[in-house]
Amino acid sequence: MKTLKKCKGCGKTLSNDPKSLSYTPNPEFGYCERCWKLLHYDENTHIDQSLNETNKYLNELKIDQKDQIVLINDVLNIDFNLIKKYSGYDHVLFIFNKIDLILNKYNYESIVKNIAGILNDNGVKKPLINLTSTKTNFGIRKLSEFIDDLPLNQKIFFIGDTNAGKSSIINKLIKQNDLHKPMLTTSSYVNTTIDFQKIKIDKHQIIDTPGFESQSNILAYVTNIKDVRNKINIKKINSVYFLIKQEQAFILDGLANITFKPLNEKAGVSFYLTLDAKITRTKPENLQKHLDNDSLAFNISKPYENDIVFDNLKNTTYTIQIDGLGHIIFKNIKEIKLSINKNVKVELFPGRIC
Repeated sequence: MKTLKKCKGCGKTLSNDPKSLSYTPNPEFGYCERCWKLLHYDENTHIDQSLNETNKYLNELKIDQKDQIVLINDVLNIDFNLIKKYSGYDHVLFIFNKIDLILNKYNYESIVKNIAGILNDNGVKKPLINLTSTKTNFGIRKLSEFIDDLPLNQKIFFIGDTNAGKSSIINKLIKQNDLHKPMLTTSSYVNTTIDFQKIKIDKHQIIDTPGFESQSNILAYVTNIKDVRNKINIKKINSVYFLIKQEQAFILDGLANITFKPLNEKAGVSFYLTLDAKITRTKPENLQKHLDNDSLAFNISKPYENDIVFDNLKNTTYTIQIDGLGHIIFKNIKEIKLSINKNVKVELFPGRIC
């Protein structure tokens, strides 16, 4: 079977085999059929196949100590395993993307300080941090200047979880430097980039890598994804604060539900959700009635099959991070019960980002 040039969107070598992930009916388009549908119709195909391809290429990823790593995290979906994996390398720039969701004119320094503290807790001393947003271009010029100052023979690897914004940031760098290059494919679906993409920016070589994992993201289990598209691509964080004087339950629009037991009268919880999910507050004894009768926007496969309990909590601030949903920050809570799809990654850590 004859192979063609690489897809401009995902990096996969184009093929005229209809069964191939990178099939194209017309090589003159420059894109595989999958990327073409993503770009023009926001339609994804071959999801399981793309995940298998992604894992294959990530297992082959080889980085030397002399190489520069640009490690990109969604600021409200931090991959601590990825931080630990690359913290031992000599040249790592920690990018926290989508900062527009939480940044205001007062909190920049506190966000950087909080992130530095979390990185220190995960073994990274004196981290180099940059906050970015591809929506507002915040931090893009600073990143471009950082790359300009690197040695010309140093490879630059853009690494991060799927949908952290690697390709979107590279597209911004292409525009920032007035380069006449095709844009990489980006979408809200998992595993858009499935092969290594090499991009020349000025005289530097940037390598866009496929995103790490996807099966732990709650969006992978939304069965009515097209119906709730407007609730996924939000412009500002979905944030709300509640004072917890007695045991309370919260329903997150079909995505999950969570119950808090207060430690004292100063207990409180703040939701910073990256989806436009309605938050319904109720007494624990009324929880099931709401689940049975309320109209919930998100349909999830097996939504409440896993009960996660956090107890014996100290009188301090904690954050629960739900992969693909955001942060739940609380203080003076002694016990929490979270019901959610068992495959969705949930992490508890001391402190907060915002």
